[in-house]
Amino acid sequence: MRLNTSMVIAAAVAGACGALYAQTGGSSSPIKPIPGTGSLGPAPGSTFTFIVAGDNRPAKAKDRQPKTPGKIFAAAVAHKAAFVVWTGDTIYGLDSADPKIVGHQYQEFFKLAATAGMPVFTAPGNHEMDVKVKDNKNLKEIGSAKMEALYRTNMGLAKDAPIYGAFSYGNARFVLLNSEEIPPAGVLRSPPAKASATVNLDPGYMSAAQMQWLQQELAANTATHTFLFMHHPIKPKKSDMGLNKANADALVQLFATHTNISYVFASHEHLYYNPQTEDASPPSGRTAPATAPPIYLISGGAGAPLDKDGFNNYLVVSVNGSSITVQLVKL
Repeated sequence: MRLNTSMVIAAAVAGACGALYAQTGGSSSPIKPIPGTGSLGPAPGSTFTFIVAGDNRPAKAKDRQPKTPGKIFAAAVAHKAAFVVWTGDTIYGLDSADPKIVGHQYQEFFKLAATAGMPVFTAPGNHEMDVKVKDNKNLKEIGSAKMEALYRTNMGLAKDAPIYGAFSYGNARFVLLNSEEIPPAGVLRSPPAKASATVNLDPGYMSAAQMQWLQQELAANTATHTFLFMHHPIKPKKSDMGLNKANADALVQLFATHTNISYVFASHEHLYYNPQTEDASPPSGRTAPATAPPIYLISGGAGAPLDKDGFNNYLVVSVNGSSITVQLVKL
């Protein structure tokens, strides 16, 4: 019998929810900054700035990090940002789950991130969580328990700690999700994306436990603004590059029920894209509370090989009390 994602979520919630809720201490699951980037201090008030970017990974496994992420971290200093949030694909990964090779890739990025001199948070991407395997004549990416374990090790997380969580700063709540979880056998997901003539990409997946945690997190959240971050986009430019459809549909419905969810940031596509206007128009601002759905944005131009019509970019998010402005910066 094949199960769809919604059936799996419903069946798993009862067994997984209690254990997860106890493990994370209520509805919160604290998330740590990247090792070596310091800790987040208290906000001076409800006026602050932070930077959002993603997809800096090198073009090939043996390549060094591109120059773009270093420019973004330097810009974070110039903007006097409080912190940076990355939306995944910080390393190449994929080709090997060897601890030394993957560890070296993480350390190279960690050193770059440390140049910002401020906390840098990240959500995982497919390059951190997947490996390539042969599928007939082609290669396909699949979720890897070894890569998941290496992520925890390098990020300084406990063995079974969730690879998602949240933190508060000023009048805002920041929720980082893991769109790259390994699905149970038999779960029907979206077809893979065709990255090239020879490589198929995994469509991403969020487990029943993570979905239940997120529901509880949002229900308990009373912040003026809520920002969500993930790698696979819910509303992609190219339809097959989005998050597994069952998850994406459930998230859109969930987010629409919370008036304090302001923006949902993602990457995966190596470009900038504004789903509200279906083009590369600059982001619009927002004032809380708002009855409109959250604003979805894709910023995947932090140094990885660019998609067609893509450009290197990052976002500068400025919070001023109940108002938010987002600046698109092209590099």
